[in-house]
Amino acid sequence: RAAYMLWLAEKAHEMAMAIRIQNMWRTNRAKYLTSLTRSLRDLRQIEFRAARQVQRVWRGRVGRQKAERRKQLVNELKKRERAAMELCRIYRGHKGRERWEVAFQLRRLEKLAKPLYAREKFLLEEKDRIDMEAEKARVELDDTRRDTDSLREEMETMMTVTNKYWDTSRISGGPQRFLTEYLKVRLAEQLAELEAKVDEDEDKFNDFVIAARQREREIRQIRRELQPLTQGMAIKTKRDRVLRIRNRVRLEKVSSTSIQRYFRGYRLRKALFSWYRDYWIEKKDETTGAAMFFNTWSEEVKWVRPLEMTLLPHLAQPAPDEAAKKAGPPGHPNSQEEEEEEEEEEEDEEEDEEGYGEIEDEAQW
Repeated sequence: RAAYMLWLAEKAHEMAMAIRIQNMWRTNRAKYLTSLTRSLRDLRQIEFRAARQVQRVWRGRVGRQKAERRKQLVNELKKRERAAMELCRIYRGHKGRERWEVAFQLRRLEKLAKPLYAREKFLLEEKDRIDMEAEKARVELDDTRRDTDSLREEMETMMTVTNKYWDTSRISGGPQRFLTEYLKVRLAEQLAELEAKVDEDEDKFNDFVIAARQREREIRQIRRELQPLTQGMAIKTKRDRVLRIRNRVRLEKVSSTSIQRYFRGYRLRKALFSWYRDYWIEKKDETTGAAMFFNTWSEEVKWVRPLEMTLLPHLAQPAPDEAAKKAGPPGHPNSQEEEEEEEEEEEDEEEDEEGYGEIEDEAQW
């Protein structure tokens, strides 16, 4: 019994230990899975932030590229618009000056063509007056023709009837009854008068038409005489102006080319025959780090590469001392001239001293 109880106690102890081991293992496994889940979650958040950052950078880059292209396109369109406006301005200015010059030349010709212009004006006024009178004559002729036609129709109707009396308003101006035979005679007389008046009005209208045509021929003749003075002068003025502008542009081009040629030749000769051409060296500026060019003889500083170094690649000469600087570069005429001037000054000073001594001797004597 004691052994059995001991065995049960051992079994219970083993069961408790197993449960405790399982509990510890499950706790550790849960902690591991929790930490793993947390790590995965943090990794996903990091990936999400990284992806969002990449997308932001990429979209910003694409947006900046699009904005840059759009800006370039807008600038190109503005440049084209400005160029088109400039061309329009130049062309309109050219045409305006051309019209002004043509008008100026035509005003100069007004004295020569003044009689022709006066004659043309007179003929135009005369033609307008004749046209108005011809229009009046045509209206009167149409009225007379209509009256003649109505009278002829009335007489034809009267001839077809056998009435003794006939009512009409052509005799007294108002409706009245007359004998038919008497009315036939009177209406025949009126018809003859109207036909004569129609012939007269036709002749008058034809005279006006002929006069108007004559004036038109004279006006055309005067305009043919004015055409060489007006249109011919305009064409000649335009041609002369184009020729003058072309010659001026060519002269400006030749002049600018000559000026550039002379200036380049001057710069080239100055660089080739300079006494300090072999003393240029290249250095770095201590402040900005930019390249600078220093002349060891004249101590001149330039920020642009001298033409002497471009035309004549050479090794820079060593820096001269003070005595050499005073003497000038080798072969420089200033050194010889300075020596000659010093010798002449010494001789003048000696002559002056001798003269002063003679004057003192004479005064004492």
